[in-house]
Amino acid sequence: MSEQNHGLRSYPRSRLWSEIGQTSGGNEGVSLWNERNFARHYLIVSAALALFALVFIAGWLDSRLRAAVVDEVARTSSLLVEDKIRIILQELRSKPQLSTDTHQELTKISENTILGRRLLDLKIWNREGRVLFSSDTAAIGTTPQATAELQEALSGRVAAHLDDDNDAESIAQRQYGQRILEVYFPIYATGTQDIIAVAEIYLDALDLVTALSKARIQGLLLVGTVSLVMLFLIFSIVRRGGRIIGEQDQTIALKRELETQLMEQNERLARLVREAQHRNVELSDQILRRIGADLHDGPAQLLSAALLRLGEVSTDAVTDAKSQRRRSELLDGARRITQDALTELRGIAKGLALPQLGNLHAVDIVKMAIADHKQRTQTDVRSQISLPENDLPLGIKTCLFRCIQEGLNNAFRHAGGREQFVGVASDGNSVTLTIKDAGPGIASFARSRRGDALGIAGLRNRVEALGGHFDILSPHSTGTSIIVNLPLVERT
Repeated sequence: MSEQNHGLRSYPRSRLWSEIGQTSGGNEGVSLWNERNFARHYLIVSAALALFALVFIAGWLDSRLRAAVVDEVARTSSLLVEDKIRIILQELRSKPQLSTDTHQELTKISENTILGRRLLDLKIWNREGRVLFSSDTAAIGTTPQATAELQEALSGRVAAHLDDDNDAESIAQRQYGQRILEVYFPIYATGTQDIIAVAEIYLDALDLVTALSKARIQGLLLVGTVSLVMLFLIFSIVRRGGRIIGEQDQTIALKRELETQLMEQNERLARLVREAQHRNVELSDQILRRIGADLHDGPAQLLSAALLRLGEVSTDAVTDAKSQRRRSELLDGARRITQDALTELRGIAKGLALPQLGNLHAVDIVKMAIADHKQRTQTDVRSQISLPENDLPLGIKTCLFRCIQEGLNNAFRHAGGREQFVGVASDGNSVTLTIKDAGPGIASFARSRRGDALGIAGLRNRVEALGGHFDILSPHSTGTSIIVNLPLVERT
């Protein structure tokens, strides 16, 4: 049964994808697809699948609906027509041809009755496929090629189909712009299952085609609406899920970036710790040698001189007043030398030992370091102190004390104590210490003793161990500035 001209054509998939690309602007369509956007990917794929499903389902429903309606109309029409012509065709049980009276009766039924006005043509076929009656008298007696519908009717089934452009039997009706429904049904001998003829009727199918078209449009609208609603609901869910996945991806990427930064920072800190350990070992050895040299060159030499004086006192015999004065001079000299040695020992000990800093405010510690230097060297030191009322951590206070102590000592040794200045300030996040002098500049450090270099290196290590920065500036070799910056919060 031919059923062309009643379905929807499938939308080409290649054209679909090309139009998607064109709406996105050529290469932008490719980048759109490659973009990591689950909701957008879903929308593109789902729209294509929904369009394909809409075309497929609509075509399938239209085909099923068309077949069901055509079959129902064919059965109903065949029953009406059969009821009118079955009795008058019973003569074919004994005759191979229809009589003139039967032709007249069939003509009357096909032209003058209410049923006849719905018929565009009526044909009666015998079992051999020859036309026994037709509204077109020229077709009577002919034997056209048997169609599939005629074969079905000869086998006892009702067959029908809507005409198409290739249907040669309905050319005359199509000339008047009519759509034709051809129905074939068997005519049985009364009281038996013997087929004595096949009736073919042509019905005006305009109303049927119109009804089918309306049903097709309504079906498309219904399926399309349901598909759009489902697509929108699922797209909303997928879009929300895509956002959650995107946020999780960003969180994971941020965590990975933080982990990478932490690993790099840990590696850097571990490297700094190792370097600081090596430097501290070297500095410890050098400081021990420095202390030994100071003890050897200072107190040890003085004590040796005192012992020599005391030795002379023990070997000299006291015989007269002159020898008595000589002995007193030796004892006085030994006493002064011993006192100088004690003073140097106390100075060395004071430089090695720290005062009790835990109970002192940072401002008091800075002032104490400056006052000790002024008392020891009898030089003047200008100062500018601006620290918060809240006290600083003990480690920072200790570092400030040592830096001021060593910086002023270097200023006294290399600059003669000229224009010594100490400045301490804080911005809430860090503490900045500045020590200045008006000496010959940084070149003096290059010519200084090893002990001075050890002091600067020790300060640098101490500052960097607290996460701070240590710089020495000497512009144009006119004066030296030591700048120390210590963080009050952990640096990242």
